[in-house]
Amino acid sequence: MATVHVAVAQPGELDLAFALLPHVANQGVAAESVLLARRAGDHAIVGAAAFSSIPWEVRRSGLRGAIFVLPSQRRRGVGGALLTALGAMLRQWDVDYLHAWGEWDDIDAPPFLARKGFTPQRALLHYQVDTRNACRQTSLMLERLRVGRRIPAGAAAMPLAPRHLPQAITLYSSYARLPLGAAAARFEAALADPACAVLSQVVELDGELIGLLLCKPNQELPEVDLWITQPGHRHGWPALLLLDAPARQLATLARPRFRFSCNDAASATLQIARRTDATLLHTTHTYALAL
Repeated sequence: MATVHVAVAQPGELDLAFALLPHVANQGVAAESVLLARRAGDHAIVGAAAFSSIPWEVRRSGLRGAIFVLPSQRRRGVGGALLTALGAMLRQWDVDYLHAWGEWDDIDAPPFLARKGFTPQRALLHYQVDTRNACRQTSLMLERLRVGRRIPAGAAAMPLAPRHLPQAITLYSSYARLPLGAAAARFEAALADPACAVLSQVVELDGELIGLLLCKPNQELPEVDLWITQPGHRHGWPALLLLDAPARQLATLARPRFRFSCNDAASATLQIARRTDATLLHTTHTYALAL
């Protein structure tokens, strides 16, 4: 088992660290939160770790951390050394859980997680929907809500336009607890794809943006990336309007299926999945370690 030395990355080493951990960039990771592991003897960098200062999860609140070890150096204690150092830093933040930065199917979860005591947390359900059936079901549900006067007059979904972006970015930033710059980058990446831009929707009420649906590029099928409503509107008609509009567009374009995902606490979205006879493709989990 190799002996390694773990220390905070120096300013000149941050580019290399983020190259090893590209998914953590712009995610609330400060320079002093980045660690590098060096091999004893030649001091070669063999791994990196980092954590975000943005709170993560509600049930078991904590912070997210990521670890990467060069493939040639795995199973030699490098990951364990990085995890130990990461845990020591996080305990100074007075948090109870370290959340692994990612989600996996049960059979694909890195063995490292189980060996080090990480346990499955939130389940993420990935669905595929028949477009025409989705249109029929959302139309029926919306009609019942309109008859019952549950949908305010004039409320409707509309394509996500540049004028909506400030409010949309703010809503996503608040929902995901991300810096505005990181939230804006996600919109920029999605809307650069013309197909995603056409399908992405918002709902406004009295000039306030109360919900958004952002699609993401997918070579196989159109896929919902973000599906968010304001806290006061998380059950009912806004989510339905947001799904109904792109489903109708996809039906017009003769796209027979599309995909979306939600976590196991998203009761409104789970109900929509049931009502539209969505097919559950697979379930992934996030993982956490009690500190």
